[in-house]
Amino acid sequence: MCFATRPDVLGDKAWQAGLARLRNYDLRCEVEIFSSQLPELKVVENCYPDILGTIELFKPERCMFASHTPIAKLACSFQDLYHGYLNVISGFSISEKRKLFHDTANVIYGLTGLDQP
Repeated sequence: MCFATRPDVLGDKAWQAGLARLRNYDLRCEVEIFSSQLPELKVVENCYPDILGTIELFKPERCMFASHTPIAKLACSFQDLYHGYLNVISGFSISEKRKLFHDTANVIYGLTGLDQP
């Protein structure tokens, strides 16, 4: 499953209700911004409520941050995108941040154990 922040769904109640129904299934959520298609969303801050809402529904254990790099660079740099992600979850615990940036992806892609020396 993929959550794409697009102008046609930002703050859209029907989109949010659909996501709420999906949380009851055994799904994982890739939280990303298709910034290459959205030059008007040059800053991640515009998407904070939708990103936080998605993480609240699916919990960090079932979410991971992603990007469509290098195409996403048409709208913002990789650093700006991921600094935006860090800012939106600044109040999260270290454990929750690790899940969003690392652990969930390891589980989904079967990479568990590859980060051990």
